[in-house]
Amino acid sequence: MSFFLIGADDSLFELPANKNVLIGRAGMNQIVLNDRLVSRVHARISPSANGPLLTDRGSANGVQVNGRPAWETVLHHGDSVQIGKTLFHVFAGTQADAQRWIARRRNDTKSDRTMTGLNVNQFRPTDMLGDLAGLHIVSLLQTLVSQQQQGALTLTQAGELVGKIYFVNGTFAYAETVSGLKNKDALFALMQMQQGQFVFQLAVRPPTIGIQENAAALILEGCQRLDEKHAPVAV
Repeated sequence: MSFFLIGADDSLFELPANKNVLIGRAGMNQIVLNDRLVSRVHARISPSANGPLLTDRGSANGVQVNGRPAWETVLHHGDSVQIGKTLFHVFAGTQADAQRWIARRRNDTKSDRTMTGLNVNQFRPTDMLGDLAGLHIVSLLQTLVSQQQQGALTLTQAGELVGKIYFVNGTFAYAETVSGLKNKDALFALMQMQQGQFVFQLAVRPPTIGIQENAAALILEGCQRLDEKHAPVAV
């Protein structure tokens, strides 16, 4: 299995298993980013027994992994890495798998064939991508609410759309699943997801306002439903 960095512009960079990869503004780096927010040698990705090890090389503006500052961290499939204005998605698999994933992502952003009536928006460098295996969906929702984010959270599994949740100023505004659920029913169904990928797109407006309840109360109710679903059955 190989690891790749995939840019929001569909650029693909393989991370070798036997040598370091330098990322920065200078031409001597293996990945060159023409961005004033990027230091000449901004970060290094080196092989390790646990996977690619990302290290901040003392950059001026730092590195973010899954939206959080990171000094040194092992990268996993589905992680998002932001360096300056550039956002990378970490992919584990073969090069052919990575290229197919890029093709599916490109198709999903340009067509609504996989979800009837769902607004599909073009990915941008400021979007946040990640894997629900590394960040539980409840924690993700709590973070977006606490940060008073506004935009659309798209949830997928194996490259197929599952649903979307829209936020307005940190509150849930609208939700929809590919199975046809809407609003609170869709929100609670999506909170049951244990695996999959997510993309959060900033400043995307909901098609309509269908949810008006308190966001914290809705998250609590969703957690209660999740607990009930996984509670042991009395014998």
